[in-house]
Amino acid sequence: MDSKDLFALALGLTKPWYVARNELDTANRQLEIGIDFERGGTFPCPECGQAGCKAYDTEERRWRHLNFFQFETVLSARVPRIDCGSCGKRPVQVPWARSGSGFTLLFEALLLTMVPHMPVAAAARLVGEHDTRLWRVIHHYVDQAVATRDDSVRDRREGRFDGGAVRRRPLGPRWRTSLDQRSLHGHVTGVHQGGP
Repeated sequence: MDSKDLFALALGLTKPWYVARNELDTANRQLEIGIDFERGGTFPCPECGQAGCKAYDTEERRWRHLNFFQFETVLSARVPRIDCGSCGKRPVQVPWARSGSGFTLLFEALLLTMVPHMPVAAAARLVGEHDTRLWRVIHHYVDQAVATRDDSVRDRREGRFDGGAVRRRPLGPRWRTSLDQRSLHGHVTGVHQGGP
């Protein structure tokens, strides 16, 4: 098995995609993996799903991938546009990245695993990217989660069956008196003063 086959296997590439080249630049500490598609390869339409669409033309694209050992890894590929009979010319959806992203899905998964546990700026330093690029990925997935959440489950749990908004009530005296200053300080600092 040569290095191209190894990288194709590691990336999970299937026909018509294949690794055409890999270049290791030790001076800049970067590995570039070039991906291409077989001549005459067909793709499904990204809009309607019609199978067997042929490439119309291509555009060279690049995505940041997980590091290979200590080397920053970049995938580059000729991404075909297909000519669908019903939808027209559309760029193909590549299997290793979401549409419009400059990162691979695996890189985004690593990022989303890291950011709940550290500031985004720290994650950006660890992966060697600008935090603005990482925030775009985070916003994409947060917006997606908000758009697909089901508030009816929360409404039932809170006793609301009409799906309406919660009526906001001011915090009453019971809440205000339930924590005195000493116990509040103890909850925040972990140090309880003058009493249990």
